[in-house]
Amino acid sequence: MENQGNNSEVIDVDSVAMSIIAYGGDARSYAVQAISLAKKNQIDQALEAIEEGKRSAHSAHNEQFSLISSYADGRKVENNILLSHAMGHLMCAELALEMSAEMVELYSRLNGQED
Repeated sequence: MENQGNNSEVIDVDSVAMSIIAYGGDARSYAVQAISLAKKNQIDQALEAIEEGKRSAHSAHNEQFSLISSYADGRKVENNILLSHAMGHLMCAELALEMSAEMVELYSRLNGQED
């Protein structure tokens, strides 16, 4: 990708997409882990897994923001199948985190640990 001005700058969209996929995968894994821990009545550990997942999702969003910033600075950012996959992967991870937080809360209530 080249800057639309006289200077050319290569934006490695594939590398950013792979980072988003990796961080998103970590976030989703933490979400699944949180549900598993909650099933075992390990609510504190489940909540920590959700927080770790949120940190991973935040890292993915930082990667995504780097592309948005580049675009806002006038650089051409090409969309490709890998970047589209990365965005879908991140959206699924976000949904998994939201749903796992709800499930951990439900398990907590079922086990009489509600706040």
